[in-house]
Amino acid sequence: VTPVTPVTPVTPVTPVTPVTPGPPVVAVGSGLTVTASADQPAATLAPESAARVPFVKTILTASADGDVTVGSVTVERKGLADDSAFDALILLDEDGTQIGNSKTLNSDHKVIFNTAFTVKAGTSKVVTVSGNMVADNSTRAGQVARLAVVGVNAGSSAVNASFPLESNGMTINSTLDIGTVTMTIGSLDPGAANTKTVGTKGYYT
Repeated sequence: VTPVTPVTPVTPVTPVTPVTPGPPVVAVGSGLTVTASADQPAATLAPESAARVPFVKTILTASADGDVTVGSVTVERKGLADDSAFDALILLDEDGTQIGNSKTLNSDHKVIFNTAFTVKAGTSKVVTVSGNMVADNSTRAGQVARLAVVGVNAGSSAVNASFPLESNGMTINSTLDIGTVTMTIGSLDPGAANTKTVGTKGYYT
């Protein structure tokens, strides 16, 4: 009788747990340079009810070694003017888009804009500090207000700047009228009370 050759047992293979890739690592820039733009808004009038009156234009430039996240920008009201002349202050980018929310001046005559934004590595971003004026500045007419960028926080990135970066003086005005638009429903509007049968065409809108 031919002996049976024993079968060698197969060692089971331990399955390899797949590695979930993490988010890509983005290099953080080592520095941010903040300077005043050469084409600052000229000294002019700031009429009551005026919105987005430009005061000071700054240029934020990130170092070439990585993106820089700006965590906050601090602005101070300077000059011979009352804080109450302003309804709010805002930041605008180079396209005129508002960055974050509008802010009111605190008891130290300052505003801290804390909506973070990013300046890409090796590029510059233009940011303008603008003011929205109150509707009645009759008691403050003739006052000359200035706004100044007095601080920028960029997290671990070093900030290179000579603060304050101060605007020209804007004279508060209460005699100029800001144009307004009144919207009314036209005579051909079908109105909410009218019946609009499904499928009927030719309604005025």
